[in-house]
Parts: sequence; C-alpha cells; structure tokens
Amino acid sequence: MVLQHRDGRPPVVAGWSLGAAVAAQLAAKRRDDAMGVILLSAWDRLDAVARLHFPGWMVSALLSERYDSAAAAASIAAPALLVHGDRDDIIPIELGRSLYAALPGRKQWVEVPGASHNDLLARPEAWQAIHAFLDARSERPGG
Repeated sequence: MVLQHRDGRPPVVAGWSLGAAVAAQLAAKRRDDAMGVILLSAWDRLDAVARLHFPGWMVSALLSERYDSAAAAASIAAPALLVHGDRDDIIPIELGRSLYAALPGRKQWVEVPGASHNDLLARPEAWQAIHAFLDARSERPGG
C-alpha cells in the first residue's frame, strides 16, 4: 500500500467488487494509514454472495477464502463511502446495505438507481459521489 500521498497525506483506500473486499480488509488492518475508504459494489461476506450463485454444499466444500467485510468493518476507522447499484444481480444491494450497517464510524451510502454490477462505474452518480467524498477528504486535514 502506498502509505503517503505525494503531498504527505494518507491515501484513500478504494475497491470495486472483489477489490472492495480487499480494500475493506486493508482499511481494517491499516486503520491509521487511510484518510478514507471507498467501497463500490461491496458485500458483507463472500459466502453470502457465493450461495446466491452456487449450491450451498459446493460453497461449503470449495470456498476457502472468507473475505468477511462485515467483520472487518468493525475495525475501519476512516470515513467510508459505499456506492451500489440498485439492480446489481451479481452482488445484490442488500449485501451492500448489510456491510454499510456494520460500519461503526462516519459513513455515506449512495444507491445508484438503475445501475447493475458491471455498469456502476459508467454512471455519473457514482463518480459524483466519489468526487464529493474525495473533495471532503482534501478539505479536512486527517479526513
């Protein structure tokens, strides 16, 4: 992880889909190193997503990774932005809402109407929310 922005400020950790799970884990483990966390199309637990697409017995037998973002959320200290499409058929919005509810600190939820999983980043609403979140982080020293 890049621990310093070029102007000496801590970075914002960000990820989309699987990358959001990685970003949540990173933000939880390096809680003093990030000034913000952006999670796009995020989920609460990987097995919850997997069970929507595969039989439960298969998930139990074959899934070795946990990516429990809801558990990691308790340790995330930085302000968080979660952006999710309301028509996401890969990671249903309920799993994103569950993760949002698990975050204890400053947080913002942005639901993008009509956006699915693969077109979320094509929607101006997503980028507007990201831009506003980043602007707010740059205005305040320390986030």
